[in-house]
Amino acid sequence: MKFNEVLREEIDYRGIVLKKFAKQIDVPYRTLIGYISKEQNNPSVEYLFKIAKGLNVTIEYLLTGEEKYNYLSQSDLTIRKLVSLPPPLYKQVISFINLLYEMTN
Repeated sequence: MKFNEVLREEIDYRGIVLKKFAKQIDVPYRTLIGYISKEQNNPSVEYLFKIAKGLNVTIEYLLTGEEKYNYLSQSDLTIRKLVSLPPPLYKQVISFINLLYEMTN
């Protein structure tokens, strides 16, 4: 896979709002759009690092489409998603997890 395809796939899969993501990783919004649409070539090393870190993937994965999620384990990513839920939903999920745990022990 090419860089722009991998980047587009990750953005779509995660449901990332591009403007918000650009601000979080300190990469210009128009630059990210350019990478995704192939209007711009591969990013500088600095931007490549920022994008990889923001997505919690390796630079190698962004450039090749291989070795996804090297920085964080899948469990770590799941926990990050859980704690980012709105408080009422977070409480419901935690209650459900506790109930499942009690049922199995």
